[in-house]
Amino acid sequence: MSQIMVLIRDHEAGVYEMIDQVQALQRRQRITISDAAIVIRQADGKVKVRQANQLVGAGTLGGAFWGLFIGRLFWAPWASSEASEPASSRCLDCGLDDDFINEVWNSIRPGYSALLMMVMTMNDKGIEEAFLDHRVQIVSTQLSLDDELRLHDAFGVQELF
Repeated sequence: MSQIMVLIRDHEAGVYEMIDQVQALQRRQRITISDAAIVIRQADGKVKVRQANQLVGAGTLGGAFWGLFIGRLFWAPWASSEASEPASSRCLDCGLDDDFINEVWNSIRPGYSALLMMVMTMNDKGIEEAFLDHRVQIVSTQLSLDDELRLHDAFGVQELF
């Protein structure tokens, strides 16, 4: 079972420090990431997004998943019942519940940056220990095997790791 983990810093350049830390964890085999993306929400509220290829190469899900996920957070609030909340995640139907979506949306404020990761394996407390002194907020959700299979099917992934 995989986990979607979002690491959030309170400044725009913080995401690059987080990438360095995650790369160090990967070298020590404390974490395995199958896909990742970077979000920088500028002070004016504009959002920049890109794949975190330095962590995973092309990634298993590719930009389509992250594009949809991030789009639900920042560009489709009109699709929810409340204009002040991100759109419901029900259309994804892959284990990303509304509470997780709302927590991520509320945490990535203007001037913040985030590293979004699909984590395949992680040693106990690997991420928490690595970022203890770095003022990183961690938001995560566990995907069941069924949710993960639906997610891979929805985005055309032929093999599961």
